[in-house]
Amino acid sequence: MKYNSCKYTHTDNELKEMQSLLIDSYSHNSAPINWFFSRFQNWHYAHNFNRSEEDIKILSDKVRLWRSNNGKLVGFCISEYGEEEFHIQVNPNYREVEKDIIQWINNRHAGNRTTFALEEDTHRIENLKSAGFHYKCHSKNIYAYDMSRALPKTQLKQGFRVSSLSELKDFDTFFTTKDATFPHAGSSKQRFKTKSQAPGYYYDWNIIIMTPDEQCTSFCTVWPDWKNKMAEIDPVGTHPDFQGKGLAKAMLSNVFSRLKNGGINMVYIDTGAEPFTANFLYKSLEPVNKYKILTFIKED
Repeated sequence: MKYNSCKYTHTDNELKEMQSLLIDSYSHNSAPINWFFSRFQNWHYAHNFNRSEEDIKILSDKVRLWRSNNGKLVGFCISEYGEEEFHIQVNPNYREVEKDIIQWINNRHAGNRTTFALEEDTHRIENLKSAGFHYKCHSKNIYAYDMSRALPKTQLKQGFRVSSLSELKDFDTFFTTKDATFPHAGSSKQRFKTKSQAPGYYYDWNIIIMTPDEQCTSFCTVWPDWKNKMAEIDPVGTHPDFQGKGLAKAMLSNVFSRLKNGGINMVYIDTGAEPFTANFLYKSLEPVNKYKILTFIKED
C-alpha cells in the first residue's frame, strides 16, 4: 500500500487524530510500541502549547504525518524536544508504513539522527538496520504493573499523609519540591500553567505526600486512560532532603490502590535505564513486565 506523507500544521484536528491513534493502538496483550497518550499531552501542553508562530514553523519540520489513500492517519513521527531525535508512532495494523517513516528520518541532512525501538520489536529493528541505523544503547525502561495482583503494602511515617493538588492550599510548596527534584527542567510553575490545561490532567490525580508541617515532599502525576482501563504515572519525584525514606514507594502504593478501586487494570511507569537509581524503587513495586527501549543512531 502506498501512503501519503503530510506536513504537520499544528491544528486541533491533527492533534485529536494523533492522540486517538495512540489511544486506539494500545493493547494489554502486546508490548507498548507507541507512546502512551499522556506523553503526547505532555509534549503538546508542557513543551509546545505557547509556541510562537516562528517556533511552530520550526516544530512542523520536526513532526510528520502519514495517511492512507482514504485520508486515515496511520502513523506519525515526532521530535519531542525539537531535536534530531525522532519517535515513531504507528497504527499496529499498518506497520509497513514504518519503512516510509524511517526513510523520512534517513533523508534528513542534519548530522546524527536518533530513533527508538523496543528490545523485542524485531520488525522495527530490522527496518532500522536495513536503513543504515545502528544500535547505540539501552536508554529507558518501561515498567508494567497489573492491578489484579496483590499490591505492595507500605506505611508512612507518623504525621505524614497522602494528599492531592485538589486539596493543596499553598502551591508554592509543590513548585519548590518539583524544582529541587528536577533542577534542570526549568520552572515548574511555568510548565504547570500550560500542562494543567491538558485534557488528561486532573488535580485529583496529582498525588503528593505532605509532612506534619504541611510541606510537600513527594509527588506524582497520574494520567488515567479510562477507555483502555490503564494509566501512566509521570513524573515521580521526592525532594532531595527526603529521599531514601520510603516516601515515594508509599505514595505509589497508595496510587495503585486508588487506581485499582477506580477500575484501572494496568499501570505503566517509564524511567532511565540502569544505573539510574529510580529503577530500584520501580522494581520493588513488583512489575509484571519490564520493557527495554533501545536507541538507534544514523551518523553522517
